[in-house]
Amino acid sequence: MVQAAEALVVDASVAAKWPLIDEPDADQAARLLLAFTENRVALLAPRQIRHEVPSSITVATLGAQPRLSVADGEAAIQEFLGLDLLLTDDAYLAVSAYYLVHQLRIAYYDALYVALSQRHTIPFVTADNKLYTRVRHLPAMLWLGNWRLAGG
Repeated sequence: MVQAAEALVVDASVAAKWPLIDEPDADQAARLLLAFTENRVALLAPRQIRHEVPSSITVATLGAQPRLSVADGEAAIQEFLGLDLLLTDDAYLAVSAYYLVHQLRIAYYDALYVALSQRHTIPFVTADNKLYTRVRHLPAMLWLGNWRLAGG
């Protein structure tokens, strides 16, 4: 793992706020991204985040009043894909997530983040209110708005 003061599992609800600055808690997400780019925090995620975030960006480029232009959306996707997040995709997560779905009544893709957090015994930060409501009783579950850099 990268040498950083802190490590976190980050989900797409947080990462999508990096280019979508009109989102609630986008300022807090920007602080997290800055800490990551300055190597003060390592960010881990299941590999599907590479599709979830571009999907959110794409949705923001659609509709009668898009939040991003098509060009800005493409740039945001390229920037996101260029980040050196520590990505995982393995059988352990798949099986663990399966059981978490039944235990916590959460979506399978959300359960992959929780399983990754449990696997490495590191905090999981989310901005998904429905998910957070279901997992907040577990150790090391953080709401984005409550995240603070350790020692900072």
